[in-house]
Amino acid sequence: MKNLIIGLVGLFVFSACSDALTEKPKSQAEDNFYNTTAEVKAAVNAIYGPMREGDAFGLNYPAQLEGLPDYGYSRGSQAVVSTYQGLDNTNINRVSVVWDKLYRSIRNANIVISKVPLATEVSDEEKTLYIAEAKYLRAMMYFSLVRCFGGLPIRTEANIDISDVPRSSVEEVFNLILQDATDAEAGLPPTVQDLGRPTLWAAKTLLTEIYLYQQKWEQAAAKSEEVISSERFALVEVSTPDDFQKIFGPDVVNTPEEIFYLKFNRQQGFGLVSYAHRKTSEYNYYGPGGVYAQYTDSLKNPFIKNWDHADLRKEHILYNVDVGLGPTTCLFRKFRDPDATAGAANDYPWYRYADLLLFHAEARLERKVLLPMPP
Repeated sequence: MKNLIIGLVGLFVFSACSDALTEKPKSQAEDNFYNTTAEVKAAVNAIYGPMREGDAFGLNYPAQLEGLPDYGYSRGSQAVVSTYQGLDNTNINRVSVVWDKLYRSIRNANIVISKVPLATEVSDEEKTLYIAEAKYLRAMMYFSLVRCFGGLPIRTEANIDISDVPRSSVEEVFNLILQDATDAEAGLPPTVQDLGRPTLWAAKTLLTEIYLYQQKWEQAAAKSEEVISSERFALVEVSTPDDFQKIFGPDVVNTPEEIFYLKFNRQQGFGLVSYAHRKTSEYNYYGPGGVYAQYTDSLKNPFIKNWDHADLRKEHILYNVDVGLGPTTCLFRKFRDPDATAGAANDYPWYRYADLLLFHAEARLERKVLLPMPP
């Protein structure tokens, strides 16, 4: 009798647990979500989230790159990047998080590209626009990744549910990038609808840089010429070193040079600014202080030593401050926000008109064909 009672109790408990563990979906949120314009726009906005964070384009990505140029060095935990000695555990982690965050944004772009065509309350014109924006961002991220890592696992809307994707060749990655950028060019608007979103001209500029990287000089020259001929952009005039703050300052909202910028504010700031500075009694270029991870030297670095003093950029960018490495040590103040509290409000200028003009000049030079310079 005792065994029977135990058995019945066990059966009851098992049945109760089984009922509790049985999934009974009360809604199909994912299937129903991507239907209105507001929902689709929220999905597109989610692409920007991971890639703009400090673990990605907000800090780690540009900081790692800043350790590599001839004009400067890195210090502290970033020093091994600058000496080309490979990555230690700290910097491997920084790089791996960049990889992770960009692929998270790529996943979000894939969701938009997959779901938006099925939206029931969104016009065809809006669908084209949002898919083009997602493809622009996906191309931009894959272009950033392939230049750092070579061949990559290609994740698109076609294999979004596959857990293990093999690494593709560099050529295959570039095929996707070019197709996405071309689709973006066809679908993006000529005028910006919200600051920080790409336009037709941002897509043409991206295509120009891709062609340059592939040494397709004819295509790069032609595509950059389209941007120049549009006469939609112009260089900001500068006559003093501080005039560059009209381009890079924290209070700048938009300029005639802006083709595509990653927008930041003091709530979610551009983290690279904190890496540039050291707060002293003489200098306050970043409110919270900064960690001065990158630096240069006005006498020891030949690039800086030979930089023409008549170039207004030199005084704008450099300031001498001894961080324990000698009195000729220089920090960089191109990006600065003295009023920052937690984050810097400076934007990350991904594509300026100045960049596009340099792309165009390089393409012309490599083509060895004299084209008329823009006015």
